[in-house]
Amino acid sequence: MDHDWVVKMLGERIDDRAFLGLIRKWLKAGILDTDGAVYEPDEGTPQGGIISPVLANIYLHDVLDLWVERLVKPRCRGQVLFVKELNRRLIGHYNDYGLRGNASDLWRFYHAAVVAAYKWLNRRGGKRASFTWAVFLRALKRLGAARPRITEQSMVRRELVLV
Repeated sequence: MDHDWVVKMLGERIDDRAFLGLIRKWLKAGILDTDGAVYEPDEGTPQGGIISPVLANIYLHDVLDLWVERLVKPRCRGQVLFVKELNRRLIGHYNDYGLRGNASDLWRFYHAAVVAAYKWLNRRGGKRASFTWAVFLRALKRLGAARPRITEQSMVRRELVLV
């Protein structure tokens, strides 16, 4: 994330030049290299910095959320929903842990991911919930959320491939 943009975004919300100067200094905090040289970054936030997650959220709000509100939503015929990455993460997990005998753990992971997605989408809507469980589950079904599956090949199939 570009430092000038972050400070500009903060400047829209904060009218304290001294505070903005402190944030700018925090962003420019030097990085000590292994050879003793100090580098001053012009993008990103200090790794492990206490303010880094807050700055990242502000940046994402302006870059992602407002972009969707101003440019994407007006061109859509209905609601715009972020449906993050959920399938990609589910399928990746199934590919890694889809072993025979692990079906119950896959289903437990699926349910935890669905609950987390439901809570995340509902908190983005403000004070009132955006979805009921019934509406959310219908949306998951319609969007084709990846359901748990065993991805491990059987031993017979693997032996045939190796021969």
